Amino acid sequence: MDWAAWGPTLVAIVTAIFVAGQVSGRIKNQEKTLAHHDERLDGHDEKLETHSISITRMEAWTNGYNAGRSK
Repeated sequence: MDWAAWGPTLVAIVTAIFVAGQVSGRIKNQEKTLAHHDERLDGHDEKLETHSISITRMEAWTNGYNAGRSK
């Protein structure tokens, strides 16, 4: 048997098995990761709303300051 001819085939098979194991390992815990993200992102909408109000107040204050300064 000519092992030199079978070498690239064996390397390809070992690589395919390794990649398949890596992919299945990442997919296996995906549900737990997604549940963790939902818990982590629950309060972000409230924070964004608070920040939006703060930015609006700062813009209004700046506009008032600039209007008063231009007298």
